[in-house]
Order: sequence, then C-alpha cells, then structure tokens
Amino acid sequence: MNRFKELVDVVASLRDKDKGCPWDIKQTPESLVPNFIEELYEAVEAIEDKDDDSLREELGDLMLHIVFQAQIAAEKGAFQISDVLEAIVDKLVRRHPHVFGDLDIQSAEGVKMNWERIKKAEKQSRESVLDGIPRALPALIKAQRTQEKAASVGFDWPDLKPILAKLDEEREELYEALAAEDQDAIMDELGDLLFTVVNLSRKLGIDAEAALNSTTAKFYRRFRYVEEQYRKGDIHAASLKSSTPTGKPQRSSNRYHNLRLYLIFASISIFIFFAVYTQFLIQKARQEQEFVPRIFAQYIAYTDGYLRAAEKYSQLLTEVSAKYLQFTAKRDFQQQLWDYISTDFMQENPIPVIITDAALQPVVWKNVPVAIDSLYEDLSVASQLKLGELMNQMIQTPLVDETVLTGFAFYAKPVSFEQFTKKIDYGIIVTDRFREPLFWRNVNIPESVRFASLSMERQYELLQKQQNMTEIPLSNEADSLGFIYFTSPQSLSYIRYIFILELILAVMVVFFGSYGFLLIRRSEKDTLWISLAKETAHQFGTPITSLTGWIDYISESPPRA
Repeated sequence: MNRFKELVDVVASLRDKDKGCPWDIKQTPESLVPNFIEELYEAVEAIEDKDDDSLREELGDLMLHIVFQAQIAAEKGAFQISDVLEAIVDKLVRRHPHVFGDLDIQSAEGVKMNWERIKKAEKQSRESVLDGIPRALPALIKAQRTQEKAASVGFDWPDLKPILAKLDEEREELYEALAAEDQDAIMDELGDLLFTVVNLSRKLGIDAEAALNSTTAKFYRRFRYVEEQYRKGDIHAASLKSSTPTGKPQRSSNRYHNLRLYLIFASISIFIFFAVYTQFLIQKARQEQEFVPRIFAQYIAYTDGYLRAAEKYSQLLTEVSAKYLQFTAKRDFQQQLWDYISTDFMQENPIPVIITDAALQPVVWKNVPVAIDSLYEDLSVASQLKLGELMNQMIQTPLVDETVLTGFAFYAKPVSFEQFTKKIDYGIIVTDRFREPLFWRNVNIPESVRFASLSMERQYELLQKQQNMTEIPLSNEADSLGFIYFTSPQSLSYIRYIFILELILAVMVVFFGSYGFLLIRRSEKDTLWISLAKETAHQFGTPITSLTGWIDYISESPPRA
C-alpha cells in the first residue's frame, strides 16, 4: 500500500501547476480515453500471449490511468482515489452475501444471477435490466453482454437446439436479402446472423470476442508464414495447407503426389471389394431362384394336410351329430352327452369342441381354456366371453333332428392358408380369382386387417406392390382359385448396378492419374496462389470470421441498381 500511495503522490506532482509536467497538466478525462483503451488492449494481448512480464507492465500502465483520472476528479472536487477504493470494496462485500453474509449459493450461475438482482435493486433509476451497458463497448462484447443481462432474468433459450434452428433461419433470410440485392435488408439480416452467432457462443460458454481474436491471430500467423516462405523462394513450403498455426511446415512438398496415390489405391481397393461382393450376390441370386419351387412344395404339403384334417373333422362331426340325436330324446341327455364327449370321444379325438343349444348357448365344451366342471350360467363373465370368442374362431355346424334345429357343434378349424403364409419369410400376396388381396406377408402393410378395412392410401400402396410382383395362378382343372404374388429376386439387378459402379471407379483411376500429370506441369507460382485462395476460404469458413468478411465485401461492392 505504501507503493500505491507513492504512485498517487507521483501523479499529483505531475499535475502540479507550478512544478508539474506540461503534458500531464494539459490532459483531460476525455483526452486520456484513447491511451486508456490502448493500454487496456495491450494488457489483454499480454494475457492472451501468457507473457507475465508484459502483463505486469501493462497492469501498471492501467493503474496509472485509473489514478490519473481520480487525480483530475480530485482537482475538480468530485471525488478522491480513496472514495474509488471505498466504493469498490463496499460493492464487492454487498454483492457477495454468500461470502460475507448468510446467503447460501452453490453455483457460479446462481452467483451471477444474484449479482444482477442486487445491482438492479441498487440502480433504482434504471428502467431496464439492460441499462448500464457501456455504449462504447466493441460490438461483439456489447452483444454478448446484452444477452447475458437478458438471460439473468430468464429471457434465454432453454438449450442449443433452438439457437441452431435460429441460426439456419437467419442464414436463409440473408440469402433472400442477397438475392433481392436490398442493401438495407442485407445489413439488417447480417446483423441478426452475427447476433445469433454471439448467442450461440455465449450458450457454449465461449467468449465471442476471444474466439474471433484467436481465429484472426491464427490466420495472421499462417499468412505471415506464407509471405516469409515466398520471399525465400520456397514456393511449396509457402503453401498454407502445408503449414501449422505456428508457421512450421507440417508435411512435405510431395503431399499432392501422396494424395493421388492414396486416391488411386482406395479406388482399386473399392473395385476389388465390389468384385468380391458381386460373387456373393450371384450366390444369393441362386438361392432366391430356388424360393419359388420351395414355397410351392410347402403349399402342396399344406394342401394335403388340410384335406386330411378336413376329412377327419367331417367324420368326427358325423359321429358327434349321431350321438347328439341319440341322447336328445332322453331326459338326462346333457349328462349322457357330456359323458360320451369327455370319455369315449375325447380320448380318441382330443380336439377343441363346443356343443350349444339352438339359441347358441354352450351346453358342453372340451379341450378349451374354460373350466369344464361348471354350467354355463355359473361361469364368470370373462369365461363366457372366452367361449364366445372361441366359437367365432371355430367351424359352426347345425345339429338337426327331422328338420328341427336342436343345436350347434363348434370345432377347431384346420390350419388355414392365411396361417400357412405367416410361416413364409418372403414378400407374398394371395388374392382371389378377381385379384383382390385376401392376405399378405412381409410387404410393410398391416397383416391383421382385411383389404376392405385398409385406408385408401394403404389399398393403393398394396395394389402397387402387387403390380410389381411376379404372378402365379392357383387353379384346378375346372376353375381359377386365385393368384399368388411374390417379389422377384433382386440380387441380379444389384449386380447390374455394381458393374456400372466398377466402371465409374475405373474411370476415376484414369482421371486421377491424368490429373497428377496435369499438376506436375503447373507453374509453381500458380500452385502457391491456388493454395492461398483455398486456405483463405477455409479460414473464412469459421462462422464469425466469415460474417465479418461478408460485411467488408458488401460495404465495398454495393448491389447494382
């Protein structure tokens, strides 16, 4: 503190009207501003360069300006340097109640928001939370500070996703303004895009000013390196693409030659890969060609089994009908019918069966998932519904005694053709004789509904698939029963496309070889400026740097009338 008092005394002596320095005496608060800003930026540069010696010196220069401004204020009777120190100490204690008081805040974000709340309470004269942002701040810093203040009271995007969407929106609006050649609209949309980029930077926890300075410095170093190498006459080393941010060569001057070799080698490798893959597709095509005989062999086996099951079920129905009619005349016919079904019939034929009266109320049932030791009236509602559901899925046959309907017999269906198709792992559609789809499999259309129940879009889609499939009629000697449609093997068509791709790769090999000879014949100077132009475009791909480049271009080249 003694050294600080010594600094205050030195500045006071420099400002002494009788013995002071003419230059220092002449200065005003306004005249010191340019030097003040310059010293501030020199301190920032020392921080970015991590130069502690320079930082120590620049902080001293900044302190000189602070004391200088306080000395001028003291001469006017406005305030003393001690008032400045007292004010900042009081502010720090007052705005850190979590350190010097009892408030509990654990996060840095919470501290920042609490600081803004206290600041707003202290600045009652300010009408907006955005008041107090210095007008002279650089544009990027001012934009980020404005967004931070708005975010401190909850006016902020929840995450990065809407900011990125906003960035795309502003870019499209800028394209529209450029197409319209409206200079005012271009400037407005470019400002919106810059503001959104700063918002993205803030949300990522990155200082926009620092990011732009870092990119500019990197470009500066690379460009200086190119200039230096060009003056030395080393054209290849002058390529920006062969240098690092530090200006040191990264790769040899033979880089383009190596790149061509890599591309040719990659093309040959891809060519070999597709040749092997073609052989794989040929083998797969052979397997696909065997699909049609295989599916019809399965169909023949299914048909034979279906007919055998149908014949057996017919015999069983005849037997049940005869017994039913035999027991109907007896007083205890239900008990005798049950004894017959549960003992003689079911032991020989364990199939699901339900016998009902003429009103379709179940009387006897066997081999179904419903308790068999209760009357229908004593069953739970769920069990009664279950019997009804099973009856809907079974074959219904009336039991008639001399033209009088006495009941119905329900028995399980043989495996249907629809169930048969569910075992097929290939795209298939089965239609009736009029080519209206009955059921289908593996065609990306819901399989659990009938064709008439599908939406118009789904019906059209299914019929389109049907037209693109191979048709096989299902018929007997007398009439057409329907049609089966299945997808044709695709492997052979893929092979045709692979041949075209291999031809393109061969052309690429020839092209890269020819292009290599062309590059060798180019002048070294042309190679330098091509590399320079490419690197410049690459560097200006950085969002903020690119936008500042657009500003320069638009300001220098206004749109034509």
